Amino acid sequence: MAEDSKAKSSPGFTKPVSKSSPSNPCASPKKKPAASAGGFYAVHKERPFFPELTGFMSSGKIFALVLEAEGAILKWRDTMGATDPKKAAAGTIRRDLGTSIGNNCTHGSDAPDTAAFEIGYFFSGLDLI
Repeated sequence: MAEDSKAKSSPGFTKPVSKSSPSNPCASPKKKPAASAGGFYAVHKERPFFPELTGFMSSGKIFALVLEAEGAILKWRDTMGATDPKKAAAGTIRRDLGTSIGNNCTHGSDAPDTAAFEIGYFFSGLDLI
């Protein structure tokens, strides 16, 4: 991909990581059934918010993406804002679009090992560049 055709944004994400064909399932919204949401968030299974979390995630379509940049996890977490939209900084996704802690509008991996699991949950190796 030529340098001038790379996607750019203020957090420093400089290239898409999934193929950009309109027919590519990685570039379109997906709906996950509650059982799939439960597997994705299995680490939280014993937490009191688990039913609300999996219910919300399976209530409609999601848009899954993989970002690549130096420090991508921290940059994306800063872009999302605090989990509680009321405590998130102005201009963050959660402050602008989240409605509650449980319905905070976005998710981001917290570490490279969780990112690897989560990427594999939504994308096959063939989907990634």
